[in-house]
Amino acid sequence: MVNTQTNTLPNPAVLKSVPVIEDVIEYTIACALALSPTEVHGEMRDHIALHTSQQARRIFGGDRIYIGVRPGGVSSQRNAAIKRDYLAGEHIPLLERRYKLSRSRIWEIIKS
Repeated sequence: MVNTQTNTLPNPAVLKSVPVIEDVIEYTIACALALSPTEVHGEMRDHIALHTSQQARRIFGGDRIYIGVRPGGVSSQRNAAIKRDYLAGEHIPLLERRYKLSRSRIWEIIKS
């Protein structure tokens, strides 16, 4: 999100001021609001937080959710790079070290 007044992106350092809480949804909303433009405040912030929380709980409520270390798109890009490197002649031990994956996972990706 770009700050419309200065045309700059928000500083991620502001996230250090967001207290970590057990509720992942509330914590994520707090982080997003901390990064939002200063024009979004008061009633608008409360409205965004309430409806985002309700939507997420309606869709995912009761589920056990795995939160990966990498965003979804990164894994598919990484997997494509692994296949490309392998087809270019890179050896499996090198791919294991480069991508910090096990030999069996590298083979799963190559064969997929």
